[in-house]
Amino acid sequence: MFELEIQDLVYLDRDNLALGARAYVPVGDGPFPTVVDAHGGSWVKGKYANNDPINRRIAQGGVMVLAVDYSLPPNGTYPSSVADINFAVRWLKLNAKKFRTSADLVGVMGTSAGGHLAVLAAMKPFDPRYCSIALSGGEAIDATAAHVVTMWPVICPATRYEENLERQAKGDKSLEHRVGAGFAQMKYWGDKEAMVDGSPVLALERSDSVATPDILYVQAWCDTLHTKENMDRFCRAYTSAGGNVETEMLDGEPYDALRSAPETPQARKAFERISAFLNGARESTE
Repeated sequence: MFELEIQDLVYLDRDNLALGARAYVPVGDGPFPTVVDAHGGSWVKGKYANNDPINRRIAQGGVMVLAVDYSLPPNGTYPSSVADINFAVRWLKLNAKKFRTSADLVGVMGTSAGGHLAVLAAMKPFDPRYCSIALSGGEAIDATAAHVVTMWPVICPATRYEENLERQAKGDKSLEHRVGAGFAQMKYWGDKEAMVDGSPVLALERSDSVATPDILYVQAWCDTLHTKENMDRFCRAYTSAGGNVETEMLDGEPYDALRSAPETPQARKAFERISAFLNGARESTE
């Protein structure tokens, strides 16, 4: 297990909005495999510190993690946060040596809405809307991802929206404390057409041009909001597009044990799997 150097910083300042980040850097010989981490929060809330229990354990396994803020409503709506993640990947590649990594080892990671952002940014690194923020000194750097770890992502925002409408029509309020009675995600997306445009699942099913870095998809059997059905749908489409996606299914509760109960056996098992996946990515480049 590696000791860590932890640093808070600002990685992007645009439109009078400073976006912060926290770097978790293993102490030792690099270069270490690396991920830009995007927190959850229905695209409308949260901070880079949200996934601290996850990021510390992954970093202690020999992975450099850059957990980032991204623009939230009303300061930013779709596709602003995807552009922030795209920029963060390029920024980290430009500054790789400072964080004991290298540009070819930079990938993305995220939970829930952040898991969606990680996958979408990795699949479409050259989309003009997503790579629209200029990087001084890094004009030749792109946001291609070496690998992706996505944890209980909202992999299809449009499908989640429809599922919530169906629940509401049936009078089912069992998930209101998690998704909000007023469909919080609409504050970010604006309309369903944007959700369709920004869906990794639908991008694959309509045969958009996409990149296909290796993905590790972490999901809990008990999760009723980020369902296995949607995971399976994505995995089938991603494999058909030529991508490689591995899955890690979590037993027991809670669904987000890696963050809220990181010492549980199922969380420890998942951390080991993530570490092996990311360090395997480093070995493949040597």
